[in-house]
Amino acid sequence: MNKKEHITLLNKVFDHLQQITQWVPDNLTVASEYNNKALAIIEILEQDIFGNYRGSFKRGHVHKYELTGSSNFDRFYYMVKELKCEKQIKKVCYFDVENMHQYFKQLNELRETFNK
Repeated sequence: MNKKEHITLLNKVFDHLQQITQWVPDNLTVASEYNNKALAIIEILEQDIFGNYRGSFKRGHVHKYELTGSSNFDRFYYMVKELKCEKQIKKVCYFDVENMHQYFKQLNELRETFNK
């Protein structure tokens, strides 16, 4: 694949991730379907771009970009940052890449408030 094709697929992933924000917490089944669609494309992109999957890291690995706690979003975010194509990811339903990063980060932080 070329970079244009990567960006086309990254936009599709972004759309699926945005759908998750619309369906959580109202309909977790639909949110899960979009999560699975995003994951399938993420794995194809990772294999094509990096030659391997970035779904797991070795213990002690220092992440290059701030994590949100959402594995699929973090994998998407890594590719966008590495390809330097953030401006080519189309805004969807008020979300751009950075404020969706904040959304998933805040969602994870909310969950952690109950772990006390």
